[in-house]
Amino acid sequence: MNFTDILRLPCPGDNDYAALPIYMQRLAEEIEAKILAQRAAIALETNPPTLIQLGPNAAIGPFGTASILQFSLSTNSTIFSNYTLNPPGPFGDQPRLSSLSGTTFNSSGVWHLGFAVIAFVAAGAVTNDSNRLVRAQIGKQTPSGTVTVESFGRRVNAESTIATEYFTGQTTVLIDNEFTKYNIDMVLTHANAASNMTVPVNGLLFWCTRLGSAENIEVL
Repeated sequence: MNFTDILRLPCPGDNDYAALPIYMQRLAEEIEAKILAQRAAIALETNPPTLIQLGPNAAIGPFGTASILQFSLSTNSTIFSNYTLNPPGPFGDQPRLSSLSGTTFNSSGVWHLGFAVIAFVAAGAVTNDSNRLVRAQIGKQTPSGTVTVESFGRRVNAESTIATEYFTGQTTVLIDNEFTKYNIDMVLTHANAASNMTVPVNGLLFWCTRLGSAENIEVL
């Protein structure tokens, strides 16, 4: 079968009419496959995977200046989630904040994530100008170990009249196709020498959402 130079339309000859219906069916199937793929991509962009967690479910601490608190939230702390993990992670198919790989991200793309320490309470006196620090590292598991892809955090200093602190941090990160190898290691430290510190129930808010793909949607 010959094709025209304009739009590559079929130009059947006398011997091609029997093959024309088959050609049209295959063309329709190809068009349908591309449309369905674009519909899925558009749905992913307009309803992006989003996770919001508020925890912990039980107070953590008190702990001193020599301790490092590693945040990990269970699925009981989830207040909103519209996606699952496929394949399931170490804790199943429900996403969560954890330092274990394969527990948060469900696809490649550009992700925005952040935290808010809503309350961080001194068990006693407050050391004037002592710091409170949250450090979060997004790592990827490789044959040679964990490679830090992104690191962010927030440090604040507490005045002696303040018993609780509120501070936030956020970042964006590009997750590649090996999204099951990524983890989030989030730790909290302090320099309040006058007393230990406690993270009360629901003292940490964590969120992440997929902003979009790193690739453009194909145009037919």
